[in-house]
Amino acid sequence: MDASRLPTHKPVKLTSLSCTRKRCMLVRARDTIKNNLRVRRYIPAYYHQCRVVTCDTHFFISSCHSIASPFFLVSSHAEQLHRTHTHTHTRTHVHRVPERLKRPRNVRQRRYAKRDEGSHRAIRIIFNITHTHRLPYAYTHFLSQVSFAAMKSVLKAGRKKDVDVVVPPKELTIKQIQDQIPAKYFQRSAVWGMYYVFRDIFQVLVLYFIMYRAVMPVLTVFEGAVYGVAGTNIVSWIVVGAVKFAAWTVFGIAQGLNGFAIFVLAHECGHQAFSSHRLLNNAVGLLLDSAILVPYHSWRISHGNHHKHTNHLTKDTAFVPRKEKRVIDLVEETPLVMLWNMFVIFTFGWPAYLLANIASQDYGRRTNHFEPSSPLFNKEDRPDIVLSNVGIVAALFILGLCSYQYGAYNVFCWYVVPYLWTNFWLLYVTYLQHSDLRIPHYSHEHWSFVRGAIATVDRDYGFIINGWLHYINNSHVVHHLFSQMPFYHAIEVTRHHIKDIIGDAYVTDNRSLVEMLCETWRECRYVIPSEGISVFYGFIRKDT
Repeated sequence: MDASRLPTHKPVKLTSLSCTRKRCMLVRARDTIKNNLRVRRYIPAYYHQCRVVTCDTHFFISSCHSIASPFFLVSSHAEQLHRTHTHTHTRTHVHRVPERLKRPRNVRQRRYAKRDEGSHRAIRIIFNITHTHRLPYAYTHFLSQVSFAAMKSVLKAGRKKDVDVVVPPKELTIKQIQDQIPAKYFQRSAVWGMYYVFRDIFQVLVLYFIMYRAVMPVLTVFEGAVYGVAGTNIVSWIVVGAVKFAAWTVFGIAQGLNGFAIFVLAHECGHQAFSSHRLLNNAVGLLLDSAILVPYHSWRISHGNHHKHTNHLTKDTAFVPRKEKRVIDLVEETPLVMLWNMFVIFTFGWPAYLLANIASQDYGRRTNHFEPSSPLFNKEDRPDIVLSNVGIVAALFILGLCSYQYGAYNVFCWYVVPYLWTNFWLLYVTYLQHSDLRIPHYSHEHWSFVRGAIATVDRDYGFIINGWLHYINNSHVVHHLFSQMPFYHAIEVTRHHIKDIIGDAYVTDNRSLVEMLCETWRECRYVIPSEGISVFYGFIRKDT
């Protein structure tokens, strides 16, 4: 960046840290910025904004304004630099650490100096003096911001326009992120967990009651009125059928949201985020998942592997992208073809994943979530797999009894329709969480846990659906970073902390549900693993 293009301000004399020692906070940072730069000095409680523009040939630090943190103090031996290099009439300073440092005055400084001895750093800092700030609590641990700013890289994706794909530094650790989040957000509560279970069950029962006691009688009256006025003919039959279909569709969508909300709570149980009691978590999760025909332990294990290897091209177990050796020409689907393919995927995709491991890794043999000897599981997991199968069999047995007692048609309307909509919401939400032009996929040598966890998307569906689904859609980045954090805390961390911590790597979207889905469906079709850090490629437009 050209320094002449930066805004100018009145020259300000830099205050040496030795004069402000009583107002300083000690921040120790270890092996930051690829071991080239160490930040082991006192950070003043009152400081000026600055932008680090260029550094030595080993690394590059982008301008500070793109990072949420309002400051950067990047310097080896900041105290010596500020004490010996104080300028009064220039805003551009070149600080070079002397080859031999002066002998430190105490044990702590001697230990730091010994580690840093012999380091040479040339840093050009543009001090953009606007006003002073009180150092906020959230920035007392700023190592991840410094590392991220210095080591992130930005790739390009998209066929219509360039889309930035931000790749965080591989050296960024979960500990560096966790240190910036208050400890209270990691507390789990069985009371709150059970409250949400009963709330969701209550919502299911209330919706059934409204449909049975209010909507169905109205439909009966409407049907009689139409046939009484227009007679029994094709037009009246179409009108009555359309109204009934619309009513059952609205019921299915709403009850499907309830079903997916129950799935989210079972998902919390699988991560042991429901409470601090493992037995309670597994018992509640087994009951909830069996009610919606999901094998609890089987999915818990495979989903745990997904969390361990998110966006790893050869080890991830969910939404593994299609892999190609080169850029290929895929003719864009017509709207009708795209709609049909979406219908097939969102209707049958979830059962296909459970029964045949569709959209996951190829293990070279038959793979599913019901076979104890499946390569998805270890030998010690087999009793849990059998228990999950027993739960599914029990649920199917109850459905069979209901079909015998009330008829298969009633079971289809009251259970199967909401079940299909539950599957739709499950796939819709999870597909959009892990598919976006702005998120990368990694080969083994480039992957790290934090890189994979950050490479997910928070989608905002509006405050009603967000709360209905326990914020699983718009707090997913935090969930992947800290899967044992309860959802009611994850959303608070998302709102108040995560953007400040990971900066531009945080990906979110608040467009309409249809717009998000259509763009992702067209643009995110395949990746090229040989790139190492892979971006999505999409369809080309059909020539006319």
